[in-house]
Amino acid sequence: MSEQSAESPRRPAAERDNAFHLMGWLAEGTVGVLEELRHNDMGLPQEFWRHVYTARRESLLAARSFLDHVRACTDKHGRAESERQATAEQQGNITIDFGNS
Repeated sequence: MSEQSAESPRRPAAERDNAFHLMGWLAEGTVGVLEELRHNDMGLPQEFWRHVYTARRESLLAARSFLDHVRACTDKHGRAESERQATAEQQGNITIDFGNS
């Protein structure tokens, strides 16, 4: 067998014009499908689309309610921690280690 001394015709995508990029292709396809779904009723009745809109709105309201709850819990926890630190500072911040030595 003889070794080929010629340079390989293969080059990285960054060095080729119009090289295929999988992620770009997938993103472009996804955007295209979403745009088509946005503008095409797919033969479904208008009542269906009203329910889809209402369900989407309700889902967003549910997510908003959840995030408000999480924020309130976080704020409550933050206030409790701040109060604990303020109390510790007022008391001289004495720490006793009851470790087993």
